[in-house]
Amino acid sequence: MSDIETLDRRAFLGVVAAGLIAAPLGAQAQTTASPDETSVPPAASITDAGGDTWALGAATAYGYEILRNGISAAGGQGTLINWTNAQIKVQNNTGAWYLWDGGGWATTTAPGPPPPPPPSNGWDLTPGQGNVVQSGGITAGQNCIARNGATAIGLGCEAAGGLAEGRYAQAKGNDSVAMGVGVAHYGDNGVVRGWNNVGTGNQSEVYGVHANDRGMAGANTFASGSNGYEGNEGQAAGDAQTRRAVLRCITTGVETQRMSSNANDYRVAFNTSLTTVDQCAFFVKGVTVARNAGQAGAWEWSVLLLRAVGAASIQLIDPCFVVRGNPPGTFALGFDSDWGVLTLNCTGTFGVIDWVASVLSVECVFDA
Repeated sequence: MSDIETLDRRAFLGVVAAGLIAAPLGAQAQTTASPDETSVPPAASITDAGGDTWALGAATAYGYEILRNGISAAGGQGTLINWTNAQIKVQNNTGAWYLWDGGGWATTTAPGPPPPPPPSNGWDLTPGQGNVVQSGGITAGQNCIARNGATAIGLGCEAAGGLAEGRYAQAKGNDSVAMGVGVAHYGDNGVVRGWNNVGTGNQSEVYGVHANDRGMAGANTFASGSNGYEGNEGQAAGDAQTRRAVLRCITTGVETQRMSSNANDYRVAFNTSLTTVDQCAFFVKGVTVARNAGQAGAWEWSVLLLRAVGAASIQLIDPCFVVRGNPPGTFALGFDSDWGVLTLNCTGTFGVIDWVASVLSVECVFDA
C-alpha cells in the first residue's frame, strides 16, 4: 500500500470518528408514545405510537372536539381521551365509548386492562383468582389489578396509584380513591364513592348515584339518582345532581381575573369554572368575598343558567346580586362560549385584593 493510500484511509477514518458522515436517509428519530393508560384529562395531550398528538378542543354538544395533530379527528367529540393497549378511545358526556380505527370512530367498550405484566414485587393476597400486581401493588379478590403501590380489593377493581374497592371500581389518577360499584376517578387526589359515578377533575369528590363532576377541579358532586324512565336507572351520570366548589383569585391592580377552583394555580381557567352540557338547566347561587388592606365585603348572588345546543347558546336568566359591607373592586357573572362554563369575574382596583367564592349548582339535564 502506498503512503498516499495510507494517508487517505486515515483521513477517512478520522472523518467517521468525528461523526461528519451523515446518517442514512432512512434513519429517523423514534417517537416516544405516552405511557399506557394515559388519559386527557388530567394529561394535556397524548402521543400515540405513530407520533400523532391527541387533545381536547372547543366545546361541543357531546363534550369537546377531539383533536388529532391540532385538527378535528373525523368529527369526534368527547370529554375523555384514553390511551391503553396501543388504542385511542374516547368517552363522551353520555358515557358512550368510541375507538379510533385509523380513519374514523367505532362504538366500543371502556378501556380494558393491559396484558398481565411479568412477576413483580407486589402482593396478591388471593392467588389463583386472576389478579395482577406490579411495582408494589396489593390485590385481594378476583380479577383485580394494582400498580405503583396501589391497592385493589373486590371484583374487577383496578388501581393505578391509590385505592379501588368494591365491584369494577377504578382509581386511575395518582393517589385517587374509588369505592363502590362501577365508579371511576381519572383525576389526581380525587375521591369517588357510590354507584356508577365518574370523576375526572383533580382533587374532586363525587358520590351518591350517577354523579359526574364534569372535570371540574376541586368540585364536590352528589346525585341521589339520575333522570330516567323505568326504575330511575338514568341515562347518564350527571343529569340530576348538585355540585359545590370553592373558587378563588388574586388581583394586583386594575385588571379582571376569572375565579378558579384549581388547587395549584388559581390562574388556570380550563375546567375550573362551572362546566355545562347541552340541554341543561342549572340554578346557581353563591357568595363572593373580597378583601384588601383596608376594605372588605361580599356579594350574595344567584342566576338561572340555560344551555340548548352548543356552548354559544348559554343564557344567564335573572341574575340577582346583594352587596354586603364595602367590597373592593367589582364582581360580575359571565360565560365562556368556547368552553361552555359559567365564569365568576373579579375586577380589581389599585393594590392587591384576595377573592374567594363558594358556589352551589342544582343541575337538571333533559334527555329527549
